[in-house]
Amino acid sequence: MVMMAIVLLSFACDDEESPSAVEIPFEAEFFTEPGENRFTETCQPPASETDFWGKDHQVGNGTATEIGSFTTDITFCVHVVLNENGAPNFTGGFGKYTDGEGYMEADNGDRIFISIPEGLVKPTEKPGYIFEFQDIIYINGGSGRFEGATGKLLTDSYVGTDRTDHIWSGTLILPN
Repeated sequence: MVMMAIVLLSFACDDEESPSAVEIPFEAEFFTEPGENRFTETCQPPASETDFWGKDHQVGNGTATEIGSFTTDITFCVHVVLNENGAPNFTGGFGKYTDGEGYMEADNGDRIFISIPEGLVKPTEKPGYIFEFQDIIYINGGSGRFEGATGKLLTDSYVGTDRTDHIWSGTLILPN
């Protein structure tokens, strides 16, 4: 009986010492620029030549905690609505985006997979940029040391004329 209590107690101690997942503060600082095939596809039949959902493609690189140097590749559907002068029509829905997916790949090939269910690009007053977005990104898997990863990040991103600068921060959760 005493031996059984000792065995059970040792299992209880093991459970307390090794949680099922580890939460790690995560921050990535990087840039993206237009990738190949940007806006060569629509995500749904266009309403008109000035009102359509186009498939955007962004590629880039930067550094992040837990990854180090990385490259990224992201696609998403963005609502393009232009006014009679060819400028963005925000009241008509310009800047909404959905169905984002992509990855961050470390130099050794390990990847963190991300999804962006929805977001909104809006005008900014930050000098040197034309748009900004602050939306939620989900970590939903990975490869190598990031296999089984989950988490949630908040974007702080600013769009210029030829690139977008990003700082994403939040929590990376790795299985133990």
